Amino acid sequence: MSRYVVTGGAGFIGSAVVRQVLAQGDGEVMVIDNLMTGFERNLAEVASQIVFNRADVRDYKTIAEGCGARTLYFTLRPFRRFRAPSWIRRHRMR
Repeated sequence: MSRYVVTGGAGFIGSAVVRQVLAQGDGEVMVIDNLMTGFERNLAEVASQIVFNRADVRDYKTIAEGCGARTLYFTLRPFRRFRAPSWIRRHRMR
């Protein structure tokens, strides 16, 4: 079974990604969002199927503890001025 992490998953686009991954039915989905621009109500229909972690991706300790060994990460930038922390930029999938 695959394990996915979607950061920004409570936003409009992120919640669509979450629903699409769940529709494929092949894995567990963790959503990480600080709800700065997203809303939990965007995930209401799939709330029982996901693990939701209200956290900021810039908080390495919280994110590292929550993510563990996941198969695939979807990182969605919340707004143009946001710059991903260096630990995310160093581990970007190619």
